[in-house]
Amino acid sequence: MPASSPELQALLESNEAPLDSQIPAVHNVISTSRARLATLQAERNRLQEADDVLREQFESLKAQMSAIQWNIEDTEEEIDDYRAILSPIRRIPPEIVCEIFQWASLEGYTRTVKGRKAAVAPWHLTHICRAWRRAARADPRLWSCVRIQVPDARNFEYLDDSDDSSTDSTDPDESDTNPTELDLDIPRMYSTQALKSQLRLSSRVDLHVLFDTGRVKQSPHLDGLLNILLRHSERWSHLTLTWSRSRTLQIMANTSVLRLPHLRCVRLLPKSPDQYDLGDPESWPSKLGDLFSAAPVLHKLEISAHIFKNRRTPLLLPAHQLTHLRLRMPSRVILRILPLQANSLVDVAFDVEAKDAGGDVESVIELPRVRRLCMTNDWFSRYLVAPNLETLHLAETMDNAIKFLDRSRCHNIQRLELHHLPPNPNLLIALLRRLNTITHLTINTFAWSQNFDAESVAFLRAMSSPEICPKLTSLEFRMFYMLSFVRVRHEPVCDMVESRCNDAGLKVVRILPEYNWPRQLLDRFDVMRRAGVDVNELSEDYTLCNVRNGFEN
Repeated sequence: MPASSPELQALLESNEAPLDSQIPAVHNVISTSRARLATLQAERNRLQEADDVLREQFESLKAQMSAIQWNIEDTEEEIDDYRAILSPIRRIPPEIVCEIFQWASLEGYTRTVKGRKAAVAPWHLTHICRAWRRAARADPRLWSCVRIQVPDARNFEYLDDSDDSSTDSTDPDESDTNPTELDLDIPRMYSTQALKSQLRLSSRVDLHVLFDTGRVKQSPHLDGLLNILLRHSERWSHLTLTWSRSRTLQIMANTSVLRLPHLRCVRLLPKSPDQYDLGDPESWPSKLGDLFSAAPVLHKLEISAHIFKNRRTPLLLPAHQLTHLRLRMPSRVILRILPLQANSLVDVAFDVEAKDAGGDVESVIELPRVRRLCMTNDWFSRYLVAPNLETLHLAETMDNAIKFLDRSRCHNIQRLELHHLPPNPNLLIALLRRLNTITHLTINTFAWSQNFDAESVAFLRAMSSPEICPKLTSLEFRMFYMLSFVRVRHEPVCDMVESRCNDAGLKVVRILPEYNWPRQLLDRFDVMRRAGVDVNELSEDYTLCNVRNGFEN
């Protein structure tokens, strides 16, 4: 009886006892199924044995592949190592390597330090490889910038990130305004041995010295560092003092005995109003006179000295020695200094307050050789004539600029920089119409008024005309909105830049980054770039130049 017979199927689906005639059929099905089971188990065992063999072969192959991969990586590393021998940088002459190091060790990026942070040039360059260490130690120029700059108590940017509770718990609003040497751990920041090593490595080259004591007024360690520097004064070429009283007077008191044959530039900069008092101001003229006597080639001088405020202290500088002069002091003092220096100056900057009453002069002071002039509050220009001016920087006001230019009859101004000016489109356009020779323009304006949007659009439309500054090839443009509700309109800026690029030869454009520029305007700037125009955003930390900057090189 077949297994699929209805009788057996009925027995599978019920609990009935089989008939005697059905029992042989059930035994037959069981025997057949047992034979098939034995066959299947034998096949399974055969396949399992084959699987075990394959697994052993797979593991063997994996081990072989892993070994080959290690060999591949070792071989690639070996190739890279040997290719490094052929690297062009190994064939760069040491003098070129040192020139690259020199750029990495500019004054703004290096300082005398051998303590908690030494990962700055040139110290860091000596830890790359033996060849670079040899090159760095063999180039005295890399070690010629001596920067000893003490941070304020609330500013520990020079220190390592540490768990020091004395720094973590400092409240900026409650920190000591006059920290001690112990508070800042100055001996660890600026070790005597590091300074001596740097001076030794600098050999006999001229030194750029920056000595900034911050607010620390009593520090035997800083006094010791200064004494070491004083012993090398014959090598000073640039000296910047951001002082506390005692150490500045120590240097000024030694000018009569110091030898300063290479000193070319001096900057005297108090860091805060409580450091303006430098003792008896009547002694300053003689001290500065001693300084010039000891430094016969000194021709760059910057003084920020409000010790003259409300005092009629004479400040007489040697006639015809200075070419670069930068003064931040009352106008009456400046007006007594200028006449003796007028015929030699080529770069001057005056930072005077708007409320300064000025001084009385019989006639304007002519500056026949001045090429670069910087002023805050341009009312001071009423005292001046500069017929050969090439660069003009104005900050805070420009109300007297047109009269100054007309009086000076300037015909060769190439750069105009306007900083921190409230918008006045009509005055600005009138000024630019008189300057047909400028090739670079910087405009940095800010808005307090709700009408700034309309004022800026009017100016931008006027600037779109090639008749305004026809030779302009470089533009830096920044409009700073002081009020959050002033609506930013970018399209007029883009229209102006696009128009001048197409019709007036504008080649370099720098604009303040705005993260909400519409995509279609960014696409228009991309089109200008593809056409060869250098259009880029100003960096986020960009600070537009003003008259408080140092001298141009």
